[in-house]
Amino acid sequence: MTLIECLLCQNKFDVDLNTVVSYQKPDQYEIAVGVNEDFYFRKWVKCNFCSLNFSIYSRPRNALDYLYENLYRKKGAVPWRKMTSKETFELINNLPAEKSETTSRVNFIKDKINKLILADLYPKKNTYQLLDIGGGTGIFAYKFKDKRWDSFIIDPDISGKFVENYRVNFKQGWFSSSSYNFKFDLISLIFVLEHVLEPSLLLKEIKKSLLTNSLLYIEVPDEIAFEKVNPEDDIFNSCHLFMFNPNSLGLLLRQNGFELMSLDRIKTLRGHYALTCLAKPN
Repeated sequence: MTLIECLLCQNKFDVDLNTVVSYQKPDQYEIAVGVNEDFYFRKWVKCNFCSLNFSIYSRPRNALDYLYENLYRKKGAVPWRKMTSKETFELINNLPAEKSETTSRVNFIKDKINKLILADLYPKKNTYQLLDIGGGTGIFAYKFKDKRWDSFIIDPDISGKFVENYRVNFKQGWFSSSSYNFKFDLISLIFVLEHVLEPSLLLKEIKKSLLTNSLLYIEVPDEIAFEKVNPEDDIFNSCHLFMFNPNSLGLLLRQNGFELMSLDRIKTLRGHYALTCLAKPN
């Protein structure tokens, strides 16, 4: 019996009995930062108490930091990146609205917020400020920007700096509550939280950077993918450290001072199973 402690609820459980899927070779993301097959392992395990799925692995804990800072979005440097961030931005920006996952997402969030405003659960203001954490391709922040909303992006990769030409504020770096000297009405984490080594620490920093009566938007892979797609699908890649369900995502938020305002299970236009939620700081 090999016991491990859950990263969310601290329950101890048997790894062997609670392994969802395991891998014997590094994937393309690990190979890009020099992880080799010697003594390699990677497993998805599921806590039998809070139901969180998380990844355990043999590579050094911070091995992928260099990937996010230098390679993840660099065309030609890695096999999965066929376009620059700017080329990706332009491609998505030119899609018809009905084929754009970004446009669908923006409309979905703004519709939710407008309903909260009508219900007097979110303040009605002339201007708002959005911070998109990890949104280096720039397209979401750009599409979200309008007469009422100003957009900011922070990302560890400098490649997103071109969005400044589209009047979107860009900062290179890892987010913390000291990244900006003002607070936001909305902070978004779109397919970001599953990459983060310490989700609770990030959420605590985000809470410090949100105004009173503000919102956090999260979109993450849904654990239902384990039932719906092949274990070799990229949704289970080594960059993803967590797979959430409504219970585990809700628990993570409650533990870090957030109250759920809405939670939806969706299938995106690109076919990804995802959880989306809006939460407010307590």
